Amino acid sequence: MSFESIYKDFDYEIPKKQRTRSMKFVEKLFEEVDILLHLSNNIFYEATAGFPTFQKPAHRACGFFDPSSLHRSTHYSCLASFTGLPSISINIGYEEATGLPIGMQLISKWWREDLLLSVAHAIENLFPITKVPPDFQDIIGKK
Repeated sequence: MSFESIYKDFDYEIPKKQRTRSMKFVEKLFEEVDILLHLSNNIFYEATAGFPTFQKPAHRACGFFDPSSLHRSTHYSCLASFTGLPSISINIGYEEATGLPIGMQLISKWWREDLLLSVAHAIENLFPITKVPPDFQDIIGKK
């Protein structure tokens, strides 16, 4: 079965048109703001023996990940990926219950990577990571 037999022209044209609409939308948005800030991940998990509760033990062993959870956890990263906007995710701390990292994603308009990196650096200085997560394993000896 070839790739051509699965996907037709309209399967490509509709997302292409949506991408153009999305790019026009963010162009207008960046007339008002310089940087978009939001959480990198919109899912917070309860801890169960150190693992997120959505996973079954067999899934942890095999590496299976629930597709709906994957969609929800990558929800915010789609805008940058889809429109080609520069983005960066920085660690701003760890969730107390699970020790999982909390990330903040920053998105700037096209060709403003300088601004993006400057703001990311400033935010990292505001939220210095002073402790390591509970399950941290120092594999290179620079704790």
